Amino acid sequence: MKKIVVGLIFNIFFGFNLFGSNYVNEYIKACDNGDMESCTNLGFTYEKGGIGVKQDNSKAIELYKRACNGGSESGCYNLLFLLNENNNKARELLKKACENGNMEDCNNLGVMYDNGHNVKQDYFKANELYRKACNGGNKEGCYNLGIMYENGQGVKQDYSKASELYKKACNGGHIKSCSNLGFMYEKGNGVSQDYLKASELFTKACNDGDISGCYNLGTIYVNGQGVKQDYFKASELFKKACDSKHSKSCHSLGVSYYEGLGVIQDTGVFKILCQHLVIPKILS
Repeated sequence: MKKIVVGLIFNIFFGFNLFGSNYVNEYIKACDNGDMESCTNLGFTYEKGGIGVKQDNSKAIELYKRACNGGSESGCYNLLFLLNENNNKARELLKKACENGNMEDCNNLGVMYDNGHNVKQDYFKANELYRKACNGGNKEGCYNLGIMYENGQGVKQDYSKASELYKKACNGGHIKSCSNLGFMYEKGNGVSQDYLKASELFTKACNDGDISGCYNLGTIYVNGQGVKQDYFKASELFKKACDSKHSKSCHSLGVSYYEGLGVIQDTGVFKILCQHLVIPKILS
């Protein structure tokens, strides 16, 4: 559940033509329908330019910002990378905007300190900025601060506090926070273990486009925790997430085919799916 990971585009690794007009149109449609990773991928096409797309950093920044605000970790990373690449004074600009009350930029500045992007890594400073952003109504700031408390980075590890922050962000519409809160309920970290509540939160996250939520919900159905055990439903969820290149889901879907759980047994499909596990992940 990292906040930032390298925004690699899977189509490159799968041998697709990233800049073909068909894929651009698919990204536009998916982005407009709320798929934040597609917004990130679309931003990447504008950043690099190519067939059917004229290079446009301003458009790329706009799309990365939209993706980041919608919970895309790779969108946040690409946004900061592009800002830093094109403006060495990005930190100063974010600091000024934060001081002027822009809570989104307080969060973005916190991410810079959290990950050591063009600044010395400083978890304490990151927490300070995340807290300011969260208190100012920025859901991403609450989410990021929750991760800091969950992992004990710059603060004493506190699952209860992390759960409170995830709940606040989830109630505000931050989907990855719903997924993280579901994980807390599944494991009983900071809250009373409640598989039914976990499944409800994973369902909400999955339905709203969080692929890790789909994966977590799939495991709930495999294990029959809080829901009736349903291998067919689990395989559907793993496929949905695998189609978005979530490697853990591809592996779980492969296992389903290998064992014949919810699908017709096919070891050939298992081998094909497992070949993709060497590919870097966009989401954890």
